[in-house]
Amino acid sequence: MKRFLFIWICSFFYSNFYAQATLPAAIYEFDFDGNFQSVSGNYNFSGTYSATSNRMGQPNKAAYITTTNSVYLPLIPQGSANRSIAMWIALDTVPLTTYLFSYGTDLNGQGVACKQLSNNLYAELGSPSLLSLNYKNFNKLWFHYVFVYDNGQVKIFVNGKPESQTIVSLNTNGTVLQLHSPIVTNPSVSANYKIDELKIYNSALTPAQIDLLYYGPTHNNQLVPNLVAYYGFNSNANSHNNQHNFASVAGVPTPSYTPARVGQGIRMNATPMVNTSSLFSALGNTEFSICFWEQSMSNPLSGKYPTVFEMYESAFLRHNGTANGGTYEYGYASGSSWYTQLKKISINRLRHFAIVHKAGNAQNFDLYIDGIYHGSVIPGGIAASVSIPNSLFYLGGGSSSGSYNAIKNYDGIIDEMHLYNKALTQSEVIQVMNYVPGTSGLQEKDQETRLILYPNPATNLLNVNTDGKADQIDIYSVTGQKCVATRNNPVDISGLEKGVYFITVTNVFGQFRKGKFVKN
Repeated sequence: MKRFLFIWICSFFYSNFYAQATLPAAIYEFDFDGNFQSVSGNYNFSGTYSATSNRMGQPNKAAYITTTNSVYLPLIPQGSANRSIAMWIALDTVPLTTYLFSYGTDLNGQGVACKQLSNNLYAELGSPSLLSLNYKNFNKLWFHYVFVYDNGQVKIFVNGKPESQTIVSLNTNGTVLQLHSPIVTNPSVSANYKIDELKIYNSALTPAQIDLLYYGPTHNNQLVPNLVAYYGFNSNANSHNNQHNFASVAGVPTPSYTPARVGQGIRMNATPMVNTSSLFSALGNTEFSICFWEQSMSNPLSGKYPTVFEMYESAFLRHNGTANGGTYEYGYASGSSWYTQLKKISINRLRHFAIVHKAGNAQNFDLYIDGIYHGSVIPGGIAASVSIPNSLFYLGGGSSSGSYNAIKNYDGIIDEMHLYNKALTQSEVIQVMNYVPGTSGLQEKDQETRLILYPNPATNLLNVNTDGKADQIDIYSVTGQKCVATRNNPVDISGLEKGVYFITVTNVFGQFRKGKFVKN
C-alpha cells in the first residue's frame, strides 16, 4: 500500500509539466455594464447608476460613484471566514479620503473597509486603521485592488502584486456592502471614483490566482502581425530572426541575464547595448510600437537620466533624475521641438510598457502600462514623424550628438521586447503583453521553466533556481502533506525531518514546475 501511495504521489507531481492556475467562481460579481445589477441578476446596488468608460476606453462599461450605494449580500463572508474582494478603481482626486467599500459594524474587528488617502491605502477593520500601505495612486488612472483575508492575515494586492499584510483576527458582522462610505455611513468624507469588475470570493485567492485575475486568462502564443523584432533575452540580445541583434557598446561591460517574466531577461547595470542601423531601416520613424517588460532596480541620481530605450536619439522611455524617484519620462523630438510627459510610477515592479506612435493622429505618442492606457504626449497635437539625428537604437542607455553618453546608463531588467513598424491598437497591446513563446513558429529555444535545486541533498537551506520568476514555493512530504509554503529563496528547511520531499514552484503565470530533493 505504501509503495502504491508513493507511486501515485510521484505521478501527481510529475504527470503535467505545467498546471494552469484557475479561479474559483465568485459568489458575487458586478460588471457595472450599464447598470448596478449583479451578473446573476439577483442583486442591485441602491441609488442611480451613472455610466462611465472602463479601463479599455469602452463607454458605459463602468460606474461613476458619487454617493453612498449599498447592496444586501446574504452570503458575503462573515466572522473569521476567508475571503477576497477584487475591483478596478480610478480615483477622481487622490489627496482626498476615498472609501472604496465597507461592510460590517464599527466595532473593533467586526467590519471591513478599504480607503485611499493621499499616498496611503488603508484596510480598516472596525474603527482602527490596522493596515496602512504607502502606495501612490494617480488621478483618473485605473488600478486593480484585491483585499484578502487568509487565516488570520489581511493582505492587499495592487495591480497583481502583494503590497502589504498584517496579522489580525476578524469577526465580521454585517451583510450590507457599501460603496463610497465607511462602515458608519458618512457620505461627506469620501471623494468620487470609478469602479469596475467588483468580485467577491468566499476563499483567500492565491498570488497566482490574483495574477490571473489581473492580467486575464489569455496567455497566448499568437504574435501580432508586422513584427520587426522579438527579443526573449535568454542568454543573448539577438532578435528572433538574427536580423536585428543588439551589441555591447564599445568600452563598457556586457550585461548579464536573470530570471524575469518569461525565461530570462536582460539585466542592465551601466551595460547598455546598441543596434546601429538595421532597426532604423526596418522600423522607420512614422508609425511604430515598442513593447517590453521592465523593472527598474534603483532610483536615479539627480542629474542622471537612466534610459530604458532610446531610438535615433529622439524617442525614449527613461527616468527623470531631477524629479522624485520613480518618475518615468517618455517622449520624442519632431523637427526642432521636444514633446515629453512625466508619469509617476513605483519602481522595483515588473510591468509591461508599450509606447505607440501614430502618425497624423490626435493622440500620437501613447503610453500603455500593463495594457492600460496611461496618456499621450501633447494630446491634441499632430506630428507625422519623429526626428532622426542618427540611426542608433539603444537599450539600457543612450547617446548625445551620436556618441554614447554614460549619463543615460540604466539599472534594471528588460524582458520580452517586441518591436513593430505599425501603431498597435489597445487590444493588440494586450495580446503582445500576454504573449508566451511556444508553438508560434519563432526560432526560439523551448521556454519551459527549468528547475534546479541545490544543494541536493540539503540540510538547512535549499536554493531554488528557475528560469521563470518564482511567486510561491511549496514543499510536500511523500504522504502529500504540505510542510512549507513560502516566497523566500533560499528556503529554510532546517525544521523538516530527514527524508524525500517534493517541491512545486509557481511562476507569475500561475504555472508550476515540480521537483524533489532529499533532506539530510
